[in-house]
Amino acid sequence: MTPAARARLMATARAASRREEDAEDLLQEALVAAWAAGRLEDGAYVTGIIRRQAAMAARGAARRRARESAWAALPAASSEEAEEAPLPPLPPALERVARLAQAGCTRAEIRWLLGLTDAALRQRLAALRGKLAGRPLPPQIAGAGGARRADLRAVLARRPEARFASHDPDGHLFLAMPSQSGPRRQQQGRL
Repeated sequence: MTPAARARLMATARAASRREEDAEDLLQEALVAAWAAGRLEDGAYVTGIIRRQAAMAARGAARRRARESAWAALPAASSEEAEEAPLPPLPPALERVARLAQAGCTRAEIRWLLGLTDAALRQRLAALRGKLAGRPLPPQIAGAGGARRADLRAVLARRPEARFASHDPDGHLFLAMPSQSGPRRQQQGRL
């Protein structure tokens, strides 16, 4: 691919994405999809992928905002109600997913942290929804998820080496980054 063709595709990605920092990701995803289809040199094909992926991302963002608004509108249980109707015990796999979602992690972050495929994560989320359906929210998690997402994006934008960012229950932001740039000491037998 020539630099001029890449520049044209990047301009298309910038126009199609809602945020400047998403344009490069959008272009890279489109190029990978075109490469997998064997049509990397077909500019119109790659442009179509960019537009479809941008539209899909916009729909996903709208659905996420609607979910978060609905979540925030749910009444929190009083402390007496929470004690009377405790959450059911969850299997360890579902509990890990629930805790990461409660901490505000995105699906991609949860998949990366737990080493899951998208299908496996969808199954766990469906099982979790089934276990928690119709229950009031405990007071400590009412409004959780997404509340600090803008802060997290800003932190990640300043630290490109970070894998992802999250926050603890007190609102302190933290980053997950690779621990070493050289060879791993664990592989060399040292602690």
